[in-house]
Amino acid sequence: MTEKPQLTLYNSLTRQKEVFTPQDPKRVTMYNCGPTVYSYAHIGNARAAVVADVLFRVLMHIYDPEQLEALSKGEPYPAEKAKVVYARNITDVDDKIIESAKKQGVDISVITEKYAKIYNDDLAAIGCLMPTVQPKATESIGEMQDIIVELMDKNIAYFSEGHILFDVTRMDDYAKEKNLNTRYGKLSGRKLEDNLAGARVEVASYKRNAGDFVLWKPAKDGEPGWDFKNYGRGRPGWHIECSAMIRDVLGETIDIHCGGIDLKFPHHENEIAQSHCANDKPLANFWVHNEFLNMGSEKMSKSLGNVKLIHDLLKDWDGEVIRLALLKAHYRNELIWTEDLLKESKAQLDGWYRLIFEYGMPFALSMEKKFFAKEGYFERAIRPFLSDLNIPSVIRDISILAQGVPKGLGTNIEKSGLTTEYITVGEWENLGGVLYCLNLLGLLQKDPEDWFKGGLDYDALVGEYDSVRAQALTAKEAGDKAKMGEMFKRSDEIRDQFKAEGVVIESSVGGKSSWRKA
Repeated sequence: MTEKPQLTLYNSLTRQKEVFTPQDPKRVTMYNCGPTVYSYAHIGNARAAVVADVLFRVLMHIYDPEQLEALSKGEPYPAEKAKVVYARNITDVDDKIIESAKKQGVDISVITEKYAKIYNDDLAAIGCLMPTVQPKATESIGEMQDIIVELMDKNIAYFSEGHILFDVTRMDDYAKEKNLNTRYGKLSGRKLEDNLAGARVEVASYKRNAGDFVLWKPAKDGEPGWDFKNYGRGRPGWHIECSAMIRDVLGETIDIHCGGIDLKFPHHENEIAQSHCANDKPLANFWVHNEFLNMGSEKMSKSLGNVKLIHDLLKDWDGEVIRLALLKAHYRNELIWTEDLLKESKAQLDGWYRLIFEYGMPFALSMEKKFFAKEGYFERAIRPFLSDLNIPSVIRDISILAQGVPKGLGTNIEKSGLTTEYITVGEWENLGGVLYCLNLLGLLQKDPEDWFKGGLDYDALVGEYDSVRAQALTAKEAGDKAKMGEMFKRSDEIRDQFKAEGVVIESSVGGKSSWRKA
C-alpha cells in the first residue's frame, strides 16, 4: 500500500467529523489524561484507557507498523524511534493522595508508587499497551511554574491570598489582541457569563470571579510543596499539570488529546485556556472524548455504591472479556455495563479462540500475512477502524469473516496434516482477517490452548483423573466399597470441571486419557 489509510475522527472542539492529518507524520503526538493514584481505578477509567489504546494501535498501523508489531509482541520500542508518541500521565500530588498518606503515616510516594503500579498492571491485564511516555506531575513542576510566570507576565493570571489564579475574563480579550482563534468555553459550549453568574456555593475570597481557577496554591504545614520565586512554598492546581506535562514531553501543540466526557469541563476547558494563552497557539488540534459508562440505568457513583473496580473484576473475568465488553458500544455512545454484557463477550471470544485453536496459531498467522498483502481486501476489512473508530462495526465484520472460514477440519490443521489445496484462497484469508482485526483491537493475544484452560492445568487434571480411576478399580477388586466410591466421585468431579469448560476427556488404550475442546 503506497498511500496511507485516511482516518476520520469526531473532533469535540469543532463538533464534527474531520480527516485526521498530523502536523508531522514522522511524529504523531497523542495525550490521554491518566489517573490520580490514591486508590484503585474503576471500570469507567478503564473505558477511557481502552478507547485511547485502540486509537494508539490504529495510529501505529497507519504511521508506524513496525512500532505496532513490536509492542503487540511485548517487545520494547525506543521512544526516540517511535513515530507515534503517546503520553498517558500520572497525577502523583493531590489532596486525596495527601489525605491517604496522612492516614497511613507514610510519604505520598508510597501511596502513588503503589497505585501507579496497580493501575499499569490492571490496564496491562485488559490488553492496554504501555504508552510511549508516562510523565508524572511531580516531574514537571518547573514547567508548571514557567507557564504560570508567562501567564502572570501577560496579566492573565493574578496572585491573591497565597494563591495564583487564571482570570477567565481576560482570556477572550487576550485572544482578540493576539488574533487567536479561541475563547473560554469553546470546547464545552458553555458561555462565560454562565460561569461568572456564581455557583450555588460561596465563592472563595481570593477569587476575582466565580469562574477563575487555581494554578498554584499554598502548601500547608506537613504537606508536600515546592518553592516558587516570590510566591512562597506551594503546590500546583489540578488543571495546570496536564498543560505542563504535554508541553514538557510532547510540545506546545499536539495532534490528539483524549479523555472521558466528564473531563471536558472544567478540566479540558481550563487546559485549553492556560495553554493557548501561554503558548499563543492551540493545545491540541483534535479532541477525542468517550461517553460515560453506566451501571444499568444508573450512573456509576460512590454515593450509589455501584462502583466497579478493574482490580475486582479481574478476579472473576479474564482481562480480554472485560476489554471486549468495553468495546461493545461506540466510544461516543453511552455504554451500559451488565453481567450479561460480560457473559456475551466471553462467549464471543470463546468462538474466535476456538476458530484459531482448530487451525493452530502459526497457520493463522501465515494467513494473516496473506490477508495483509492482498490489495483491496485488507482496506475493506479495516475501513470501520478508520471511520471514527467504529469498533462495534468491526466486531460485526469479524463475526462475518469468521463464518467464512472452513469448519470441521479437525483439531489443529498442522497436526492433522491437511492442506489448503481444496479450499478457496478467500476462505483462508478470512481467517487471517479475523486475526489481524482482533489484534488491532488488542484481543486474541493468548495461546488458544491457554485460553480454554481458563487457569486450569488440564494435563494435571487428566493425570489425576487416570490416577483416581485406577485407584477406584483397585479398590473394587479389593472389595473396598468406600474407597471405590470416593475415587469414582472424584473422577466425576473432574469430568464436571471439564464439562463446565467445554472440554471432553477421551480415554485411550493403555489407560492414559487425553482432553479436547468439545
